[in-house]
Amino acid sequence: MQTTSAPILRLRVDAVRGAMSARGITSNEGLATALGVSLATVKRVMGGQQPPSSVFLAALKLRLGLDFNLAAEAVETSALRDALSA
Repeated sequence: MQTTSAPILRLRVDAVRGAMSARGITSNEGLATALGVSLATVKRVMGGQQPPSSVFLAALKLRLGLDFNLAAEAVETSALRDALSA
């Protein structure tokens, strides 16, 4: 029997960077301030070490105008693991 792991969300960093640029945000520090989250959280999510939370995605929508479907994508956990190990 084959087991499957649950899919997770992965941030679409290019889309976030585009939304940041459109609003004059040039750094992770600026993004953290705009979203009301910690710099450590921004670094982990932007670096792919942590999936974006619903709060993070909601802040992107409300404060940067970035729709959910543009901000993140669903991926299989194994695909993410493979991308991180490459």
